[in-house]
Amino acid sequence: AENRNLRFAYTKTFARAAFSDLSPSENIDVTTGIPRISRGNTELQPTFSHNLDLMGEWFLEDVGLLTAGVFYKDIENFIFRDISTENIDGTSYLVSQPKNLENAYLIGFEMGVTKRFTTLPNWKCQEKMQKEIWFPWIKHLCQTSPKIFSIPLYFTKRTV
Repeated sequence: AENRNLRFAYTKTFARAAFSDLSPSENIDVTTGIPRISRGNTELQPTFSHNLDLMGEWFLEDVGLLTAGVFYKDIENFIFRDISTENIDGTSYLVSQPKNLENAYLIGFEMGVTKRFTTLPNWKCQEKMQKEIWFPWIKHLCQTSPKIFSIPLYFTKRTV
């Protein structure tokens, strides 16, 4: 139908580690209550991901859009910051160092609503509000919230 789209995509992506994470340096901080060591990791591998996405779009007559989709990401060498303790010469240090996770995957769905308001009084303006909800199911993927919600609001005022 003219007011609907169905999109499917396969992508392969990769991300390199930050230069600071690859540094062979080591910083020791004993000025806080707990002695800390921050290390780089010269053996970090880039993160690779194979991604499948299926997205449906429904265009509304009153200048709006509904979207819904599902996704799957197969992730190799995900980079995370490992925190552990290490005993050096009788002192216990909290050690922070980036490392690679072997494998992880991410499955989830997303929904969106976009609506343009054109009937505000005394203004020739466009306002768009978009709500997105993202609920991924995660296996071994560190530092990611299980629920993500955002409401961006865009506003443009045009003068005549």
